[in-house]
Amino acid sequence: FMWVLERKNFKKIIEHITQSQFEENKKFIQTTPILSCLESNEKTILSSNLYRVSFEPGEYIVKEGEQADCLYIIKEGEVECSKNGNVIRIMKEGEYFGERGILIDSNRTIDVIAKTKTVCYSVSITTFKLMLGENFREMLYLNFHTSFGDAVNTFGSSVS
Repeated sequence: FMWVLERKNFKKIIEHITQSQFEENKKFIQTTPILSCLESNEKTILSSNLYRVSFEPGEYIVKEGEQADCLYIIKEGEVECSKNGNVIRIMKEGEYFGERGILIDSNRTIDVIAKTKTVCYSVSITTFKLMLGENFREMLYLNFHTSFGDAVNTFGSSVS
């Protein structure tokens, strides 16, 4: 059997899928602390430019020594960060990695491996330049620093 779909119906389906992905991305951005400092128009640009990537358990997401070209934000699952085969940290939903390489334009310094089935959003350097301009590194640094400081303050106050 062969199915035929009219061009206008196909176009409507694609538009619906694209809009659904945009809305899902926008909702995710709203709930991700590291992106909270972005302005509304920047969040809209980012929502259109997030790249969803899935990884199976044991699959490398980042390898030490690779050129850093994007930041990853974990949507689902857990990852294991290691250096020279030693596990440094386990990260999960809402956490991010790869920012150091983007901020200082360097190679990756650790291996990041999917511990479970993992879905990440990837944000490329090109997207950051589009959103924030040529001074994107300085703006990201301030955003990461502010977000990290808030996380430390929240952690410190909850323990005290």
